[in-house]
Amino acid sequence: MFVYAIAGAGKVLFHATDDTWRWRARVGDVYFGRYWIQAIRYLGRTKLLGKDKTARLFTDRAKYSRGEPVRMQVRFIDERLAPADERGVTVMFERAGQSRRQVTLARNDQNRSLFEGPITNLTEGTYHAWIVDPALMGEPSTDFQVLPPPGETARSQMDAAELMRAAAESRGKFYRVSNADKLFGDLPEGSPVPIESLPSTPLWNQWPVLLLFLVLLIGEWLLRKRAGML
Repeated sequence: MFVYAIAGAGKVLFHATDDTWRWRARVGDVYFGRYWIQAIRYLGRTKLLGKDKTARLFTDRAKYSRGEPVRMQVRFIDERLAPADERGVTVMFERAGQSRRQVTLARNDQNRSLFEGPITNLTEGTYHAWIVDPALMGEPSTDFQVLPPPGETARSQMDAAELMRAAAESRGKFYRVSNADKLFGDLPEGSPVPIESLPSTPLWNQWPVLLLFLVLLIGEWLLRKRAGML
């Protein structure tokens, strides 16, 4: 039986058994080592962060390109300070010289002490974010940057190795300006290639052919009539 409790500003984990060493049977430290390392990290996290750290506000990266969503998270070191209801955690953030915005982070389905959410549509600049609800001691905060995307001229040198690889895979050749005059000589002679064949259309049973035949007969009769040949 394992018992977990919070005592003062610390955490206590009591094991009512001394048989955890049996987890090493036939698997070594796969489960035994993983459990104890994670348990020690969890119990010592508050001590490492300091007594005034009630929660940690952080982003998945420190720098983002414009258009990328910023993934923000709040992890409560003391689970008792996390909101008991589902209203979430409100985080305020601002860019220097700009108006403030706020976002509500939702609780993670698998960890009640973790709240997370995305922030989108941010312009370039340096941002400062802090928790405003619930009110916490130590004022957990974090900073991140949104950078402009690299311009078209950010990399102006030719990638000759990649061009030669593409030419080899497509069974072609790679030319530089110095030997571009060899291109026309290396082109193979062309040969006519039919693209498609149109279907044949029988004319003997088409009404325009019949009409043309009647017009010719009538025209011949009129000419003979005028010439007195009838």
